[in-house]
This record gives sequence, C-alpha cells and structure tokens, in this order.
Amino acid sequence: MMRSKGKAIVEVDQGMVAKQIGAQIRHLRLKKSFTQRMLGNLIGTTFQQIQKYENGQVFLTVPRLFQICAALDTSFEITVVDACMLSDKAGPDINSRKILISVL
Repeated sequence: MMRSKGKAIVEVDQGMVAKQIGAQIRHLRLKKSFTQRMLGNLIGTTFQQIQKYENGQVFLTVPRLFQICAALDTSFEITVVDACMLSDKAGPDINSRKILISVL
C-alpha cells in the first residue's frame, strides 16, 4: 500500500480482477446451463463479447456487470465478493476485499 498526501492508495491488478470476475461469471453462467450466446442475447451483445468478459480480456463496466448479474439471477455483490475471494491479492481479511470492491 502506498501513501499520497496522507491517504492510502490501494494498488489493484486490474487484469487479475477482470479475470477473477470473468471466471465467476462463467461459473454462474454454466450453473444456469446458459451458453455464451444465450447470455449475450439476454444482455444485447454477442457470444464473442461474453467470451472476452469471461477470459478477462475486456474490462466490464458497472452497468454491464449489473445486466449480467440480472440475467444470471444473482447479485452484483455476490459476484464481485466471490471473485475477489478467489484472489491471493485480495488479502486475507474481509476489509481488504471491501477495499478492492470499492475500487471497482
């Protein structure tokens, strides 16, 4: 953690976060027995774009993540918290995960 003008700056590996959230989306999609094409149709995009989200190749916007969560009948919080828990960089305690979520 770095400090700037007395405030803590949390360093976040955005690529890692994108991959972890993408993996969580894939897990939830498969749990619902949805194909990438089905999920894409539900949120108005292509299966190729879903593939990029799941592989962490494209950063999700918050509105798009909310759309995906709605289509998968899950909450934004569950998706993000569970994805962050998969990461060693998220830290060993819940406070570290909350910081990471607030950065998203």
